[in-house]
Amino acid sequence: SPTEAQLVEAMSEVVAQICRYYGVSPTLAQDLSNAHYNNIEHLWRSHLNNALTPWMEKFEQECYRTLLTAEQKDSGWTFRHDAAGFLRGDFKTLAEAIGMLAEKGLISIDEGRDMLDFDPVPNGAGSAFYIQLNRQTVPGTGEPTAAEQSALAGSQTKQKMLIRDEKTNRIIGIKEIQ
Repeated sequence: SPTEAQLVEAMSEVVAQICRYYGVSPTLAQDLSNAHYNNIEHLWRSHLNNALTPWMEKFEQECYRTLLTAEQKDSGWTFRHDAAGFLRGDFKTLAEAIGMLAEKGLISIDEGRDMLDFDPVPNGAGSAFYIQLNRQTVPGTGEPTAAEQSALAGSQTKQKMLIRDEKTNRIIGIKEIQ
């Protein structure tokens, strides 16, 4: 009937007004009239940024103001919420993103494992940074790359030293040490 149709329309408008007041998407208040599967992840990000982050910042500031001593504040202590759980996508997408970061040498294997809440690789083996080419260590980290190791291994009787360009850190020669 027309009266019931008006009531349903008025109720949906009330839901929208309440959500607007609190900064929450109507989808999160179970109004699924405009929801689509492909925008749900973006709604969670929006909810985090628009509704939760202001409250989290206020809570962090209040904890800092009331719970820390002057010495702790001077030492740089602070409070911060970990919102990483809100930003996680499905496991496959997360694993692919971590894999790409590790292959480009931006994070270590242990840092990637930490993002997945896994324990570090034993004996510190996961702390090195790698690049995709033959899984070499990143130049400049103090560990020789595979090319540097093979250049040094040429002669067992004489010791060799790599000569590097100071600006680019590239190998420009090999010098035998007496």
